[in-house]
Amino acid sequence: MALLTWLSGALGVACDDRDGPQPGPTPHRVELTERARPGVGGSLSSALSPDGGRIAVGTTLGLAVHQQPGGALDWFAPAEAPVTAVAWSADGARIAAGERGGRVVVFGADGAKGAEVRHDGEQVHLALSPDGGRLATAGEGDLVKLWDATTGAPLATLHGPEAPVTGLAFGPDGQQLAASAQDGAVAVWSGDLSGPAVSRRDHARHARGVAFSPDGGRLASVGLELIVRDTSGQVSHWSPPQGARLESVGWSPDGAQLVTGLDSGAALLWDAASGQVVGRFAPLYSSPQVGGVTPDGSAVLLQGDDTTLWRIADQSLLEVLPSAASAIRIAWSADGAALAVASRSQVAVLPADGGPPATAMTGHTHFISGLAFAPGGTLVSVSSREAIGWDPATGARRYTVTPPDERPLEAAALHPTEPVLLTASIHRPSALKKEIRLLRWDANTGAALEPFAVDAVRATAAHQLAWSPDGAVLALRGSGAVWTWDAAGTPLAERKELVDADSALVWGPDGAWIASGTRDGGIVLWDPRTGAALRTLEGTPAGQRVERLALSADGALIAAMHRSTEGSVVRVWHSGSGKLVAGPLEGARGLGQSLAFHPETGLLAAGFGQPPEAGALAVWALPDGRLVDAIASPRSYAQGVAWRPDGRALAASLDGGLTLFDVTLEAQP
Repeated sequence: MALLTWLSGALGVACDDRDGPQPGPTPHRVELTERARPGVGGSLSSALSPDGGRIAVGTTLGLAVHQQPGGALDWFAPAEAPVTAVAWSADGARIAAGERGGRVVVFGADGAKGAEVRHDGEQVHLALSPDGGRLATAGEGDLVKLWDATTGAPLATLHGPEAPVTGLAFGPDGQQLAASAQDGAVAVWSGDLSGPAVSRRDHARHARGVAFSPDGGRLASVGLELIVRDTSGQVSHWSPPQGARLESVGWSPDGAQLVTGLDSGAALLWDAASGQVVGRFAPLYSSPQVGGVTPDGSAVLLQGDDTTLWRIADQSLLEVLPSAASAIRIAWSADGAALAVASRSQVAVLPADGGPPATAMTGHTHFISGLAFAPGGTLVSVSSREAIGWDPATGARRYTVTPPDERPLEAAALHPTEPVLLTASIHRPSALKKEIRLLRWDANTGAALEPFAVDAVRATAAHQLAWSPDGAVLALRGSGAVWTWDAAGTPLAERKELVDADSALVWGPDGAWIASGTRDGGIVLWDPRTGAALRTLEGTPAGQRVERLALSADGALIAAMHRSTEGSVVRVWHSGSGKLVAGPLEGARGLGQSLAFHPETGLLAAGFGQPPEAGALAVWALPDGRLVDAIASPRSYAQGVAWRPDGRALAASLDGGLTLFDVTLEAQP
């Protein structure tokens, strides 16, 4: 990563009775240098070795092989592009890794790089013959290619499906190869595979995967149905419950059961004789791929947003492979000594130097939407169903908080100075009415405290809870309005007019005002105790929703992300005068993911999704708004950006993994 250098202003504040706080820049020389990339990248695909002793994981950065049990990293091979397909040979001697863009590399079980081939197309599907001698690949077209897995020499081009191929599988004796296709057809080549395929359109539309039974006597394919065809020609059509779509399929070693991934973020366990659904694995957050079943039939590998092992007997989660890679949420401890990261389903804590995490902390039943250290040191993670308190030193779970009656947990906030967790959850006093109730919990033990407010809020959703910096006032951004209370729970103000409850909200540094987005794309500063408007920021774009707001440490500058037709656009204003300081800031566009001011200087960092060539992580120097640099993240996008509390480090989610930067500040004369 290149060294990033710029002269940036520290935000000293000069008071002015007419315009309020104004930035008075103190020149600094700022250097950002990449220090570490802990983890191996966000997991995209995985496959269990035939003996169950290792798991090969395709990530945004390469191919990782983990030992089992425990998930310790055995070896890692960087890739040119994200690894979206992984397959073992039946003897466990070889692993094929297919990258986005069509490159496929065959590795030995010890990590030695072997043959390399390329199949045209952005997405590649692959299979290794049981003896590891042949590699089958398919891209975005209807052709299947056979290669010598040792040398990479082409062996044959197979014609069968008349539509793009969606999955490949060798039979257990290597004498059959099956391919599923987007038009619902399943093609099978037999013998030396050089002859024409037998193709049947068993599915009404879009077959999404195929798998031979361990004895080779049955072939399963999935789409809107699970279809099993045996060698006698008998065909069984089994429909999943509630019209779900099946995405992947795998067999148990004895052929008595099948596992299929669902598009709803779950997986089903089927009895292979009767076609009855006998179990369900959930939650998996995204459409899971079946990565194999352990040789004893006790566990199945499922690849969703994380790589997970599940017990087949009771469909309980056994293990999540430890990873600090998919850093969707990032939080620093108050002393900056530890860094917590969360993927969609797991949490990990790293030392500040970027060393590996000790363990993966799991327990959430839905997406993790919040992550923060409480006063007292407990790490709290939040989903829409529960809040979990963790011991950051050991990874042990201290407590789990769930709303009464298992209602969704709409929002949560930690008190800034006291170990108190506040949650907002939906309550239904009647079938036609929804209310929001605010509950308090001990953030270190999870013990229930007195409810925050006696009266429930007449709202159907709570989007954000935010304490003032001194903890004296609470704001709730909900459906249709923003409400405020004092620390005792006494109602203070309710703003409905001109407030867009779906837009961001941020507190002024002394709690004297709140900035929030309006329905027409404006940003208004208002008194949280009276609800009175104080000023409106000038030059906000009409009709563009305010997605995110950030405030400089002294409150002099407000940065906002507005959604435009070209993505998210960042602008910066003086909070005191309401005048536009800089923007639209140039250098990076895309869907806005994160926005954060440096705690000491006028540096502003922003993360973008689906980035153009300009990059995914942008850093600007303010108040002039000049681009320090835009750091490309071609494999993924920057979902999280967080400065260390002392400002001497920056953590960002790049390329599907966590990247740490050292920040050097030198005052200039």
